[in-house]
This record gives sequence, C-alpha cells and structure tokens, in this order.
Amino acid sequence: MPPINILIADDHHLLVKGLKDVLQQQEGWIVTGTANNSRQALSLMRKKVPDLLITDLNMPGQDGFELILKVKKQFPKVKILVLTIYRSPGILRKVNKAGVHGIVLKEQKSKAVIEAVRTVLNGKTYSPPETAENEQPGTFYQDAFTKKATLTRRELEVLVLIVKALNNKQIGEQLFISEYTVQTHRRNLKRKLEVDNTAELVRFAIENKIV
Repeated sequence: MPPINILIADDHHLLVKGLKDVLQQQEGWIVTGTANNSRQALSLMRKKVPDLLITDLNMPGQDGFELILKVKKQFPKVKILVLTIYRSPGILRKVNKAGVHGIVLKEQKSKAVIEAVRTVLNGKTYSPPETAENEQPGTFYQDAFTKKATLTRRELEVLVLIVKALNNKQIGEQLFISEYTVQTHRRNLKRKLEVDNTAELVRFAIENKIV
C-alpha cells in the first residue's frame, strides 16, 4: 500500500516533535511536513497534498477554525483531525460543525492519537471518550481564543464595524438590521468578551487579529 502522508499544524514545537516521532513509528505513516500556523500549513499543502491534516485550534494569525474551512474548500479529500486542549462543549460542537473527521484532546495518551488517526483514515469519525458535556461552564479553561470562538458570525461582523468607528445606526444600515439589534449585539459582545466598553472591544479585536 502507498504510504500515508500526514501534515501537522501546531505552534508548540516540542509537541510537534513528539507527535511526529510517535506517528512515524507506525508502519506506512510519514509526516511530510510541519507548520507553525495556518498560512504555513496551506503553503505546504499546495506543494504536497497530505492524506491527513492534524491541526491545533489556537495558532497565531489565522486560527485553526479558519484553516479547517479553507482546507475543506481547497482540499476536500484531505482528512482533518483536531488536536486541542479545549474541552468546552461549545467549541467542540463548532469544530464538529466545521466538518472535521475527529477530535483528540492533548491530555490523552499517544495511543489515543494513533487510534484516532487509524479511525479517521478508515473513513470513520473519532471523538474523545469524554466530551465534558456535564461540566459546569465555569470549569472550562478560558483564554482569548475561547472567548473569540463563542462569537457568532453576525457578532463578528458587528465587531469589525465597531473597530471602524461606525455608530449603531451606521452599522445597522450596513448590515440591514435595526439599531436595537445592533445594541443587543454590542451587549452580547461585551458579555462574551468580558469587557466594559467600546475601547476594550476594539483592543480585543485588534490583539486577536479579528480585523
């Protein structure tokens, strides 16, 4: 059988090295490339399309969600396995909705990664044995990425226009929604991102490359 070509995208260098060593111990599996960010991963895929992409979610620049969507569009035959620290049901649902073929938690042992890769390559889906559905919301690991991941597409659109210094009326006109709806989105953005004012919304958007 021809070898299975695997590409790893993760900005944690030690993890990438360890994962590469584990995968290449399996007969017929070859790690043909490693990338530190989404842009680099796409560049490598254009040179050699892998059979499987293993990707993190939180990476500098374009995050793993954006990478997944682009790979699904540009390389629809590539299998996608997500390797992540995030256990939040909301994030896991968003990952599944993006059309990945499996999810592995970084806390799982290497044999779980091997099992996940085999499962995905055999045309099946792989999910962590425990998805944290029963944990309380406050127990999840929170960072800027998790906050960004909770935003809806409309909230992101509103946030971009807020950064451009448009007022509620102007935002409503651009998005064909009412001023009241814009106000609601502003409140939801502040609540989800845990900020108090517009200046902090703008700072969050710039720091996390939303604009």
